[in-house]
Amino acid sequence: MAGTYLLVTAFLVGLSGAMAPGPLTAVTIEHSLKKGFLAGPLVALGHIIIEIMIIIMLVAGLSSFLARDSVGGLIGLLGGLVLFWMGYKMFTGIFSGSLSLEQEKPDDVSGNSGNYSSGFFRSSIAAGTITTFANPYWFIWWATVGAGYITISLRQGTLGVLLFSLGHIAADLGWLSFISFILATGKQYISENIYRAVMVVLAVFIIGMGVYFIWSGFNMFGLLG
Repeated sequence: MAGTYLLVTAFLVGLSGAMAPGPLTAVTIEHSLKKGFLAGPLVALGHIIIEIMIIIMLVAGLSSFLARDSVGGLIGLLGGLVLFWMGYKMFTGIFSGSLSLEQEKPDDVSGNSGNYSSGFFRSSIAAGTITTFANPYWFIWWATVGAGYITISLRQGTLGVLLFSLGHIAADLGWLSFISFILATGKQYISENIYRAVMVVLAVFIIGMGVYFIWSGFNMFGLLG
């Protein structure tokens, strides 16, 4: 009973975080519009790889380290710079034509045009990983809410941690896959102009978040007040 409760609540709490608009959602939208349904699960996979790593580290006692203002400030500055760079590259790519629905998908390893190549898989997984690292509030969530859940999970031993992890991972994978599915199945109704408009909004959004994270980093260092 306790295990089921842990699994369900971990899923619901994870889903509430996954559904909140953020850089990971923006990157999932970008890749799904361009590359199709598989982009969502692959971006989620990149995100999940990092989450498994931090769960292991939290079990080993990392939460107090992440909660320090100096660490949070550094994460905010570095994460903000990465997000700003990602948004800038999206923005310039839109107007240079490198980001376009009309671009052909890369050839696969057998040379068959239109199939998914290893480069596609790597780029989407890497996008999930980099975007996760670039978001300081992801670290803050794990240093607070996530660390609390790990503490509760440890009362059930290894099984408790596994159930929490499965519930949380299922929330991220399910939501990002859902977004990708909706966008991929409706792609035939999305024109090039609509795509470009969406990308502009996402680019501005990510740049704005990058600026905000940089400001938060300076604030944690006490440099703005």
